[in-house]
Amino acid sequence: MNFLSKIFGIDRESEKRNKFKEIEQKTISGLDTVNLGKAIWLTTRGNSSRLKGKFDESIEDFTEAIKIKNDYLTAYISLGAIYTKRQMHKKAIDIMESAIIEFDSFNRQYIQEFYYALGIIYADKAYSVMQEDLEKIKIINNDVVFQLKQKAILNLEKSLEIYNDFIQNPTETEKVGKEKGWIDEKKIIEMVEDAKQCIIKLKQS
Repeated sequence: MNFLSKIFGIDRESEKRNKFKEIEQKTISGLDTVNLGKAIWLTTRGNSSRLKGKFDESIEDFTEAIKIKNDYLTAYISLGAIYTKRQMHKKAIDIMESAIIEFDSFNRQYIQEFYYALGIIYADKAYSVMQEDLEKIKIINNDVVFQLKQKAILNLEKSLEIYNDFIQNPTETEKVGKEKGWIDEKKIIEMVEDAKQCIIKLKQS
């Protein structure tokens, strides 16, 4: 590390290059595992940047994570959340809908979180359309809102179905994950309760 790096800190590209080299050297399980390690690191850094309000840096990291590992759902969820926060719902939905979803014994809780997040994006878009039309004193486009609500409910219900199956028919891997604390059951339960409340609100509004 040179003198300027010590003063100003390492630049993002150099930091990434060094970390990728470290992941490649430490990983002996094959290219897919290497790419997963890179995607996880990029997503972690992206979420750190997001918390600091550096959204452009976050978007850059999440996007690269998806390019490296196109079935890493956490990166899709994080990127979709940023675009939703920016009221760029179409972009958020397009990204989420492009995700590659493959069920296996390791990732069911991430798939549940994915459908929950997609449902919330659709719901947010529906309420956004309703609010825009009210502000412009227009008749609310009921067809558009109805379709958005239905897609929100569909994805939220998928999330609940996965949760119910997870509770009733856990795989051996999931049993171990629960015992070891690798699966964040508190977070999952909070998502489930929020999904239920969101579905009720969508049906009543």
